[in-house]
Amino acid sequence: MKKTSTALLALSLSSFGALVQAEPASQTFIPTGLSTKNAQAEANGFFEDQHLTGTTRNWYANELKRRDEVFRYNDNGIPEQTSRRINWQQGTIVNYSSGFTQGVVGFSTELALYNAIALDRDTDDFAGNSNRTLAHSDGDAVGQWSKMGLGNVKARVSNTVLTMGRQSVNTPVIAFIGNRALPSSFQGFAVQSDEFNNLSLQGGSFDRVSPRMEQSLDKFRSEYGDRSKTADRLDMFGGDYKPTDSLTASFYASNLEDFWHQYYFAFTHELGDSKVFALSTNLNYYKTKDAGQSKLGAIDNDTYSLSFTGTHNAHSVSLAYQEVNGNEYFDYAHDTNAIFLANSCSRTSTARTRNPCRSLTC
Repeated sequence: MKKTSTALLALSLSSFGALVQAEPASQTFIPTGLSTKNAQAEANGFFEDQHLTGTTRNWYANELKRRDEVFRYNDNGIPEQTSRRINWQQGTIVNYSSGFTQGVVGFSTELALYNAIALDRDTDDFAGNSNRTLAHSDGDAVGQWSKMGLGNVKARVSNTVLTMGRQSVNTPVIAFIGNRALPSSFQGFAVQSDEFNNLSLQGGSFDRVSPRMEQSLDKFRSEYGDRSKTADRLDMFGGDYKPTDSLTASFYASNLEDFWHQYYFAFTHELGDSKVFALSTNLNYYKTKDAGQSKLGAIDNDTYSLSFTGTHNAHSVSLAYQEVNGNEYFDYAHDTNAIFLANSCSRTSTARTRNPCRSLTC
């Protein structure tokens, strides 16, 4: 297969009427040492720091396929197809989080209930079951459904937290995605340590994903590969290092069992004062290589983006370049948002195309 590359050039302009002006980031080197703060020592108690929050989201999508492409669906056992798909959902999240108990080891818990209501239940509109509208096997919409979106227990010593259960994760190699009426979450355990003053470490192992618009747990699948192939576990480790207040270096590695090894490197640098002019530089790079049984076949992919953002007061201009090199799409786990690249608007299609491509957007 011919090796291909995809390049994307993007320009964006933004302006905000009100913006809090931050002080210029220091360029002074920061020696790495133990943090002087102890989060667990400041714990007030299980009930004293508890809180309950509620969130609602009204989500609507109207999609139209062209060039003879169609959406295929089942309507009471009869195969149907349509060029237009309309989905309308109301999502609600009620989240309870306790505080940490006092003592050397603190414990807390988090519980979130998710509910979705299908506001458009016409099968001809939503075109069958998808990650937009949950449907029965006969194609009819599930009018209302609920699930436990989050349910976990945390243990904390000093500035290190172990979380076990269903949780929300946000790293460059596994991250929740919230671009539907409800977000995804993951089942497993994770450790986050902030014991050092300028180094944060994370690690975890997850065996199931709770998809955005499904009630049940599912195994991991590829976003762009063969969806019939599944992985039982995703392991990850990484961290963020700040040698100065203005510079952040990140490295993360993950193993999606029998799919791939994936590595992520990133550098972010801030220079100047936004009251006059500030320049932010961001470099992101992913290396993906097939591993284990290579259920998705041979994978050897290099994807990177480089962006520059100039800011003056409440106005900013960004210029970004992105390139995908390989015989396959830049891929990541389905129902995750683990695509930390400059040109990934909702973090989807711009990293997908394999054919050579260049574009300028404003």
